[in-house]
Amino acid sequence: MPADLGTVREWLNLLGGLCAGNLSSKEAQAKVALYVPMLAAEFSDEAFTPASLAAVASACEFFPAYGKIVGELRGWWLAQAPSAPVLAAPVVVAVLTEEQQEAEDRAWWDARLAGIAAIADATARWRTAEETRLTLTRRGAHPRPWAVAEAERIAAEAKEAGADTNVVQLRTPRAVAEVPNLHLRRAEPPRPRVPAPQEAPRRQVPAEPNAQVLAFRASNPVVLRALASRDAST
Repeated sequence: MPADLGTVREWLNLLGGLCAGNLSSKEAQAKVALYVPMLAAEFSDEAFTPASLAAVASACEFFPAYGKIVGELRGWWLAQAPSAPVLAAPVVVAVLTEEQQEAEDRAWWDARLAGIAAIADATARWRTAEETRLTLTRRGAHPRPWAVAEAERIAAEAKEAGADTNVVQLRTPRAVAEVPNLHLRRAEPPRPRVPAPQEAPRRQVPAEPNAQVLAFRASNPVVLRALASRDAST
């Protein structure tokens, strides 16, 4: 946006006051009149500040020519302009080839099997090797024949070293798998609960009247008549 003409004119008048007088007042006014519209079209209002005035005046001994003002003012303006933000480097995601993925997978399993082979206890080493073999051979697993062979080798060496192979169950990711030469006990399904037989409701037998009740009946004529009527009806 072009600068305000009045702002530019005031800035040039102050610049003339800071420089040595090598022009007459009429000549200076004529130059200012010519410079104002050109500088206003070249810069915005933000370029005509006390700081820019001091920078241009310090570079000029006498009232400068138009080119001198433009050069000094542009240099100051570019020095004050905010620098562009540094953009972060784009993140490059490496896409592994199938061969590289297979190599990484083999390296991971080689390290795992090496750790199993380093287990000191023979029984723990055999059990861990068998569980790993079951994991590698379960249904849907990625084929890794070299890892299966290594797990079988570790298990065989552990067995020869005296491992206790009488285990009940081996842990696998999905379920208990059958292992040759091992008798695995499978969990029996829960038996249905049979409800206990309900007893037939007992018939309540009226209690025999006590002595007080018998005495009340004998002394009450209404009760005596009621009893006599009942006996007569039966």
